Amino acid sequence: MDKAYLQDVAEFRVKHWWNKFRQAYPQLSAKYPAVKLNNRLKTTAGRAFIENNPQYIDLSTELFWEYTEEFLCDTIPHELAHLVAYTIYGDSGHGKGWYSIVDQFGINTSRLHQMVNTAHVQRKSK
Repeated sequence: MDKAYLQDVAEFRVKHWWNKFRQAYPQLSAKYPAVKLNNRLKTTAGRAFIENNPQYIDLSTELFWEYTEEFLCDTIPHELAHLVAYTIYGDSGHGKGWYSIVDQFGINTSRLHQMVNTAHVQRKSK
């Protein structure tokens, strides 16, 4: 697994989505949020750190590698929407502001994923 490649892919997608969000909300920072790949996240797909300065998102390395397409289409925009919702509406979770943003941009509103970290399951079964 090439973590550097995955990091590049994630950063490219963050820039793509952040540019879309900035078109609708010009008051957002011109600086792209950081994205960190976290080897410790085994079943959680991603997290948004909204109150940090600077804000960033955290993604499960193993799940991202196994479910790259789902991360690019759903997980990354889902987590970035948290940063936008907090900045625009003061919404710190899956509240009305967050739902407004994901609906506006056609992002999957599901709060739970169906991804199975097969590497983690295999390690646990030994």
